[in-house]
Amino acid sequence: MYSPKVGDSLGSLDTPSMIVDLDVMEANIKKLMDRLLPTGRKIRPHLKTSKSAIVAKKLVAAGAKGGCVAKLSEAEAIAAAGFTDLLITCEIVGPAKVKRLVELFRKHREIRIVVDDQRAATTINDALEKSGIEDPISVLIDLDVGLHRTGTQPEGALPLAKHISSLKHMRLVGVQGYEGHLQHLPDFEDRKKQCLESMKILTETAQALKNEGFNIEVVTTGGTGTADFCATVPGVTELQPGSFIFMDTDYRNAIGTYYSHSLSFLATVVSKQGERQVTIDTGLKSLTTDSGLAECKDQRYSYFQLGDEHGALTWEDGTPALDVGDRVEMIPTMTTQAPALTTTFTPAKSCFQYYKYRYTGTELTCLEGGTGAPSACTYMQLGPSGSDANCFPSSLELGSTFYYSPGICPSGFEVACSSTVGGETRATCCPSSFSCQTETGWPWYSTDLCTIAIPRTVEVIVSESVVGGDWKRTTVSGAAANAIGIPIRWHSSDFASTTTEARTSATGSAMETSSSSTRTSSSDSLSDNGGLSTGAKAGIGIGVGVAALAGFAALGWFVLRARRAKKANIAAAAGGEDAKEPQMQPQLHPWELDSHEAMIPAELPSESVSHVRYK
Repeated sequence: MYSPKVGDSLGSLDTPSMIVDLDVMEANIKKLMDRLLPTGRKIRPHLKTSKSAIVAKKLVAAGAKGGCVAKLSEAEAIAAAGFTDLLITCEIVGPAKVKRLVELFRKHREIRIVVDDQRAATTINDALEKSGIEDPISVLIDLDVGLHRTGTQPEGALPLAKHISSLKHMRLVGVQGYEGHLQHLPDFEDRKKQCLESMKILTETAQALKNEGFNIEVVTTGGTGTADFCATVPGVTELQPGSFIFMDTDYRNAIGTYYSHSLSFLATVVSKQGERQVTIDTGLKSLTTDSGLAECKDQRYSYFQLGDEHGALTWEDGTPALDVGDRVEMIPTMTTQAPALTTTFTPAKSCFQYYKYRYTGTELTCLEGGTGAPSACTYMQLGPSGSDANCFPSSLELGSTFYYSPGICPSGFEVACSSTVGGETRATCCPSSFSCQTETGWPWYSTDLCTIAIPRTVEVIVSESVVGGDWKRTTVSGAAANAIGIPIRWHSSDFASTTTEARTSATGSAMETSSSSTRTSSSDSLSDNGGLSTGAKAGIGIGVGVAALAGFAALGWFVLRARRAKKANIAAAAGGEDAKEPQMQPQLHPWELDSHEAMIPAELPSESVSHVRYK
């Protein structure tokens, strides 16, 4: 499957591809910070626009205070990439989402949520009670200030505040009010007038709660179209602009050109239709249509849609004609929707295939395709047979020095271990709750393997041989589940330096940092924030962002690696005995040396791997 690699030229990218001009993006960030930070308000940009931890860290490096996301799934993906100071600005309702929220909060205690209903608040509190988590989750009351989408009415804020305060696992910290219905009003004075009216509702409600003794630390509001007005209102503490970073035609038509277009879609001319019309390979599936049709960056060409996959460009006499193979850039009408439309990788269905196995006491047997010989049970192949190309991005070459780009974990993965040499950090992304495998002597790239002790019953894929072989159902005792890790790398010039314990050589020079787990602490090393390096930048393809690999089932593509078992030949008939909890035993493999010294993930010389941006 196609997936661009770091260092690919702009001309080599497939189309349609979403690209970002980093110079323009960074200029937009600077403009916003220069404009709003002097007001004394904290800036908590909305990340639903970029859906990227890279951009989030860039914003914080410029002066922002954390970030916002609209959806729980966005919070999961960005937190997994190491950015955890997040406010989820939409209500979380329903048992599946509440369960996911609890697990997210278990790992990242900085997560904040909003509520507008007492029953919904109780449901989340009860789920936290059952989880055994003692720390309360920080909650803001969502207030309707005119959008009529979510939020309690002002008169409902006090009863809701009292209810939240009565719940053991919730801590009321503020109020939120979003005037989204005003963001794109083209008349400046009308937009300002209505915004100040909405802010009056928000700040008066917040003050009323304070007068009742509630600790209202945060009053958060605003968007790209209203942040300037909100920043002038006493009582507002935090602003949530988002679209400014990429901009789009809808905001440009409403608020002007103070911020510039940094995001576009690269398209290719695929057909000529007469003297002044061509067809491009970018249609309704690639370009947003929420506020009209996209525009060509070169405004001499006019766009109209021709269906899901195609669009047309026309021009007047005297304009240079476009030909088959030419490339153009298209500007979407809504950049908040654009990143969600680009997905360059989807795992094949075979990656989710699995077989059932169960423990039989503490004994190891084969149920199908074998007679109990160790070769049928002990040596398990890593990964679904022959399907690596379908289960991993094509830009990732397993067991090699190549790595997945961008330098953030795919959705559903977390940094399990990392090490740094000079300005370059290497990390291994593992599925949630997995650790890096550190045993030496294995014939595959050990630091790209993740492992976890498996429960008594689990469904897995197993093979009778290390290389190839038919997949079979087997019963294993005292085993571990393996997963292929996703290696990522970044330079200190791309992010702020991570916080790790330095190891020095005998001469005292820093050679590398120790392997560090970033899963358990909310202040882990990857939550340090920094910016992308400056310099000549034409653009970066972000189609392989945090949404890549979304939906991987944690045990769907794991395989068993058998541990030493007492009786490899005992048949499944022993299943009548009472099962015992498996005891993890020293792991020996046919290729292992008699050593179990932990291997710290080691960096190759940085010059051996290209880190050139798309250009």
